[in-house]
Amino acid sequence: MKFSEMNLAEFLVKALDKNGVTTPTEVQAKTIPAVMEKKDLIVKSKTGSGKTFSFALPTLNATEVDEKFTQVLVICPTRELAMQVTGEYRKLTEFKEGLKVVPIVGGSAMERQITALKSGAKIVVGTPGRLNDHIRRRTLKLANVKTVVLDEADEMMEMGFKEEIDTILSKANPYRQTIMYSATMPESVRKIAEKFMKNPEFFEIDKTDENSSIKQYFVFVGLKDKERALTDLYLSLKPQSAIIFCNTKKMADLLYNKLTANKIASVKIHGDMPQTERKRVMDAIKSGASRLLIATDVAARGIDIPSVEVVFNYDLPEKSEWYVHRVGRTGRAGKQGSSYSIINTPHGLEVLYKIEQETGNRVKEYIVPRSKTRPDKKRVVNKKPSKSNYPKNSTFSFKDDKKGKRGEKPFKYGEKPFKKGGEKSFKSEKPFKHGKKETFNKVKKSTPFGRKFKKSK
Repeated sequence: MKFSEMNLAEFLVKALDKNGVTTPTEVQAKTIPAVMEKKDLIVKSKTGSGKTFSFALPTLNATEVDEKFTQVLVICPTRELAMQVTGEYRKLTEFKEGLKVVPIVGGSAMERQITALKSGAKIVVGTPGRLNDHIRRRTLKLANVKTVVLDEADEMMEMGFKEEIDTILSKANPYRQTIMYSATMPESVRKIAEKFMKNPEFFEIDKTDENSSIKQYFVFVGLKDKERALTDLYLSLKPQSAIIFCNTKKMADLLYNKLTANKIASVKIHGDMPQTERKRVMDAIKSGASRLLIATDVAARGIDIPSVEVVFNYDLPEKSEWYVHRVGRTGRAGKQGSSYSIINTPHGLEVLYKIEQETGNRVKEYIVPRSKTRPDKKRVVNKKPSKSNYPKNSTFSFKDDKKGKRGEKPFKYGEKPFKKGGEKSFKSEKPFKHGKKETFNKVKKSTPFGRKFKKSK
């Protein structure tokens, strides 16, 4: 089936032809007819399956230019994803005037957004926090909205936007159509569907072929060899485009500084960066000006880079859903990809085993060239030094009868400062129980009856 056979408006088919898109993907072929029939949908599909067009095409097809109110609302977890969806909508409206698409995200001026909404926004794409701000200000009215789309609903629940989603859906037209997309189906997503959706149809895409184009590996290294393993792995693979995932913003900053010190060019993105800087980083990645991106999970949700070859998990996520989202950044649109999880603790191996059990993925071990990998041998612990009557870090002077030399050398803890046929002495300060200190000049001589010490006057 082709898009020209799906009863789409002429301006949509023309826009698709210009972008070189003629045949729908699996998710598009299955869901577009159901959306056009005004049914509520729950779509479980991995990233990179073409889901944005699966709701953008039918919702634009049903949007009326003459009606002044907002007709379509798309809710996304992050600013980057919202801007990406906005860009896809604008591609499809190139040959149709009056279909205004407005992004409503944090980090942008509120006054400009209010002006754009008042000028007749037909499609609004935004993040939960900023959308709620406009609802409270009454600058965004959803009483007549026709369709609400929850893009990556599991991610929004994981980020703690449950209350914001509840508020938005409760304020929206009760007779609306609701469409939900999610890569995983946790309990929080199911509760949202039960509360706000009416007899939804369920579609599961790529069930038998999930992550088949992605080779998944893990690297088990010594406790202090994590950074070195990542560096060796990146230099040996030499990917044209790669993403390194960290669990925290602090670790992303630290790793960026370390890679820069090792003369490995990279860019970073996380939630503490201003919107202008994040946009600059995304433009550099998409244009190919930068080949390596360091990101946290939250910031990476809006990344759409079809050519990502390798994904590195510098920090392994605790939850399987996060792992699925990360790995899904590569191997998109039918291309081959690979992921490498770097583990340096037994707990990390336990987390990986849990991920394998819950996702059904097989993660193989990979040996990094030139890196201290899997420590099969037991850790060697230095034995406790033998007891000595001499305090640590002392120095002693010596006169060797045979060599006739004098000098001073450091005294090592556990070393026996005694040579047969010689004479040695040292000075030290030894604390006593009452806090007093007394200086001793100890002389040690070899005698037929053993060692002898005496207090000097």
